Amino acid sequence: GKYYLSNDITIDATYAETFAGTLDGNGKTITTSVPVFATLGSATVKNLKLAGEIVIDEADAAVLTTTVAGGSTLVIDNVENNCKLTVAKKKDVGGFIGVMNYDACYGTTITIKNSTNNADITGGWRVGGFLGYAPGSDNAEKPFNMTLDNCVNNGTINGTGQTAGMERTHGQLGTG
Repeated sequence: GKYYLSNDITIDATYAETFAGTLDGNGKTITTSVPVFATLGSATVKNLKLAGEIVIDEADAAVLTTTVAGGSTLVIDNVENNCKLTVAKKKDVGGFIGVMNYDACYGTTITIKNSTNNADITGGWRVGGFLGYAPGSDNAEKPFNMTLDNCVNNGTINGTGQTAGMERTHGQLGTG
């Protein structure tokens, strides 16, 4: 389906189903204390601002979506994250996407463009302003592709465990 925000909203529960479709934020803000989506499928999320603060003890997490469904084509365009995220234990944590599991990487294409992370993102394992972790696809017929185009990370990325940075992946990473 196609969804269009006409007002700012506040949520306190993660959308637990796989979201596939278009969410046009119309420049409005979702204020949240939980990840907005558990899983994004083939979807477009655009013209959206995220605000609030998420504190989690132990779970892979991100502000926008914890993961992306395998084989999906996801476009994130003109999204601004201002929601601080803190995960205490060793988990994969990202401002936009938390983790891509091995099977989810097969045939998945993610494009993040014209987007900004302004929030501090803290986790105990693999942490990124846009993507926490993606192992990549070792399947040449179904590669994992991710493109960041005109994206800026202004937030502080804190990893108390293995790695921290703007994005972490072993797959193909394209930047524009």
